[in-house]
Amino acid sequence: MEEAARADEVIVLNEGKIFLQGKPDEVFRRGKELKDIRLSAPFFYELVASLAEEGIVVPPHIHSLEELEEFLCR
Repeated sequence: MEEAARADEVIVLNEGKIFLQGKPDEVFRRGKELKDIRLSAPFFYELVASLAEEGIVVPPHIHSLEELEEFLCR
């Protein structure tokens, strides 16, 4: 999954059919849907989802742990 996060486009298959397709950011921010088919998002996206559950909304233009760290330290 970490390698897929660096791709130009991600296609997620489920039971031989396209389940999700798009840019990595679009696909991996849909963590609940991935979990529904027993997949997990890369660590960065899991962390962003956990922060959101705690009320910390990470802006969509942040795409790396370094950017996230800078945002959180402001």
